[in-house]
Amino acid sequence: MSRKYFLCTLLVLIGVFATIAYAGKIELTTYYPAPHGEYRRLSSTEGANFATTSGNVGIGTLNPLAKLDVNGGALIQGLTIGQGGLPDSTNTAIGNQALFETTAGCAGCSYNNTAVGSGALLKNKYNNNTAVGYQALSKNITGSLHTAVGTQALFSLSQDYVNANTAVGYQALYTATSGGENVAVGQKALFKSTFAGQNVAVGSMTLLNATSGSTNTAIGTYALSALTTGANNIAIGFNAGADSAWNVITTQDNQVVIGNSATAGAHCKVAWDTTSDARDKTDFAPVPHGLDFVSQLKPVAFQFRTSRKDPAPIKDGKVRYGFLAQDILPLEGEHPVVIDKRDPEHLKYDESSLIPVLVKAIQEQQKGIEQQKQQLDLLEKEVAELKRK
Repeated sequence: MSRKYFLCTLLVLIGVFATIAYAGKIELTTYYPAPHGEYRRLSSTEGANFATTSGNVGIGTLNPLAKLDVNGGALIQGLTIGQGGLPDSTNTAIGNQALFETTAGCAGCSYNNTAVGSGALLKNKYNNNTAVGYQALSKNITGSLHTAVGTQALFSLSQDYVNANTAVGYQALYTATSGGENVAVGQKALFKSTFAGQNVAVGSMTLLNATSGSTNTAIGTYALSALTTGANNIAIGFNAGADSAWNVITTQDNQVVIGNSATAGAHCKVAWDTTSDARDKTDFAPVPHGLDFVSQLKPVAFQFRTSRKDPAPIKDGKVRYGFLAQDILPLEGEHPVVIDKRDPEHLKYDESSLIPVLVKAIQEQQKGIEQQKQQLDLLEKEVAELKRK
């Protein structure tokens, strides 16, 4: 910048500061000798400052530390830029109080951070965090590798050295104070999580009420939204695992739910392969039911109703063959296996557990047939002997 240009700039600024601080005193400081001395400092008793030193230009400060050092926000058509601490050149802050308290930490600790939005990464003093949105990651101090996109996403996270959460959406992971390696995509996804970890929630309000449950996967709007402390559950589909007319998971662990009460069919080209290795099993015992049990089964043709309040068949109108849980339950006795009665309002039928019963029934029937055959052979021999006499 030429001295003439700088002089003209200062004269213009004198007029500006005189307008701003008309009630105060304006002080102009130069280097000598005059008239070729470099104008260095302009200040007023009202706190308006403009200074240049060692090639740095400061606005609002008499000791600029960068090429352009603005003490306060730069307001450009309503957008405040840089109202925060930037002790490391790899940090980016855009918005009122973005990365605001970073200057209180050590310069070598806080780097590779990006904060866009008022109050984004407000208290941050650590590295490799990205916050975009009003108060996103606002309370994080020493956590790293977090990504928060959306108003108040990861707002409450404050536990020391909790890492690697991703929250995208309005108030996603809002209440989380600790717990790492969560992924929440959708408004209020994992909203009430406090110290849950390693959850994946994709969809609006997925895992909404999970407080401490970990290693859950919920995909679909409201999926697993009733879960509170359950762990290692998987739910796929709208309202999956939270459908009061079919299946609700709250504190249960290790459950898989696909679809909801409106699901009319499940299609796959191949059958499921399930583990059946003897080395994975224990407490072996004979199946207690057989031919007598099977002879009392009541196969029925049926259609699913729209709801318990609406007896009309669901839209697909498909006729199905099967059994009624209420018919099988009394046949099993006190410890049912074919019927799952843990939720009395939603009895469930495990058809795979019925196969061993059918096999045993066939075996018992075959044994009876063989006994009858032996008896018939004996009678035929006796008849043949009588004829010879």
